[in-house]
Amino acid sequence: MPSVDYTVAQFHSFCAGGIFAFCAFVAFALGRTIRESGTVAWKLYRCGFLIVVSAACGFAVQLLTYGIANTALNIVTLGFRIFIQSERTDILSLRIVSVVAAIQTLETALRYLLAVNYLRNVEVIRSRTSGYPFLDRMPEREPRTILAIFFLSQATLYCVAAFALWHAVQISISDWLAKLLSFALLFIVDDWSIIRDYVTATGGRILKMHRWRLLAINSVLVAGVATMAWLDFSGVYSLVLAVGAVSAWLLTTIDIMRMGPVKGEPIEMDHAQRMNPDFSISDVKRNDSAA
Repeated sequence: MPSVDYTVAQFHSFCAGGIFAFCAFVAFALGRTIRESGTVAWKLYRCGFLIVVSAACGFAVQLLTYGIANTALNIVTLGFRIFIQSERTDILSLRIVSVVAAIQTLETALRYLLAVNYLRNVEVIRSRTSGYPFLDRMPEREPRTILAIFFLSQATLYCVAAFALWHAVQISISDWLAKLLSFALLFIVDDWSIIRDYVTATGGRILKMHRWRLLAINSVLVAGVATMAWLDFSGVYSLVLAVGAVSAWLLTTIDIMRMGPVKGEPIEMDHAQRMNPDFSISDVKRNDSAA
């Protein structure tokens, strides 16, 4: 039976990702947020963000073009039935995860670029409408621009992991490290959609279990990508993967640790308070100690 060719569209998608990453770097570097004055720590944070967002756009475009083009060309060559029969379940899941992560990354990056640097009437992230009056009136814990950076950093780490897994497939590497990385990525991607919606609805707050879950899986992903880049890959792949993964991991870890309950925030309310449109946040029992 004919097999699926995973090298089809590999080079062209890599070139498309590299070009798009360069364009994103120029567009964000010329934006207002990068050129604004600030402390040394803030300047380093923005430089790290510039690297991460450029890598995010490049990896996302590469994954999107490769995922669609490679699938379509193999279906044309083999036929749909033979393609489905020949494709491994884990790789089929990787195709879906790659496209979904790429679309989310590009949407967030485009919104941030337009809202912060060029078009002020564009929302940097989607609105907080949750259907619960109390949540919609809750003060934002983190600025929406910071949330967008957090979302982009997290998505970049997933895109880098997916890129590493695709490269492992293309050079026929299927060791325990690749399987562990694949499991961790597939495990967290679905949870990440829920966590992202929760953080958006609560204005930058994150549940403790969500925080530690992200920190644990992110550590597994960055360690897995870095180890694969060192042991199995070579040349430009190793450098790009290592820099992209570590930069994204550092930024997202900073943002995760900064979120959480703080002194003076409302933490308890009954059902009537949650559903009353005239309810004041000052009526809620407040937290007297930081987490």
